Amino acid sequence: MSKVTFACPSPRANADVRLGRMGLFLGLLALFTACRDVYKAQEHERELERLRSAITARGGKPVWDVDGLLYGPVVLGDSLALAEGDSLLVAYSLWGLSARGETLLASNIAADMQKAGLPIPWTLNREKYNAYVAAGGKTEGTALPDSLYTYTDTALLLRVGHMNGLLPSLAKGIRLFAHGGGSGWIGIPSGQGYGSNSYGGLPPNTPLCCYVRVQKHTAKKANGGL
Repeated sequence: MSKVTFACPSPRANADVRLGRMGLFLGLLALFTACRDVYKAQEHERELERLRSAITARGGKPVWDVDGLLYGPVVLGDSLALAEGDSLLVAYSLWGLSARGETLLASNIAADMQKAGLPIPWTLNREKYNAYVAAGGKTEGTALPDSLYTYTDTALLLRVGHMNGLLPSLAKGIRLFAHGGGSGWIGIPSGQGYGSNSYGGLPPNTPLCCYVRVQKHTAKKANGGL
């Protein structure tokens, strides 16, 4: 009977195979990383282009790229040299721009809230109410007519350096672009917004667009600061 001899690979051959496989894996990983980075860069550029178009369509011209954010002024106001502790009264509307359309996430502007079907702060107009009563209008046992109410914007009070309740990018944008009596749009790429998280019904990686109007600026000393 003939003998069967099995040849075992040498330790060096095994090492070469392992090194080859490791090299192949690292090469594929590098290729995947490069493709991912290119895709992310392309997505970022598409987001910026969409934000530019949205800001321009809303009257923001020209559109500037400042510190990773886009800014388009609508009404140029007085440039404010903001200092730590200064106060701002701000009207704003924050929109998400997803593939499904535009979604109002937060606002204190009554007209925008009304369009989006959000709860609106109603205020009874005393002058209209008094005229209604004088004309014999009923005030008990029935709802007052809607015509006696007015929609009111409720300005947001912000303290420079203490805007912890806002998105960091939005706080940065408001501080960079604050103009007394002026208004404009701030474009926020998804990477500086909610990123890969969904929010308010928005899918992940949704860019944001925020309208800002600075109604009043009060310096820190006027606030009682030092």
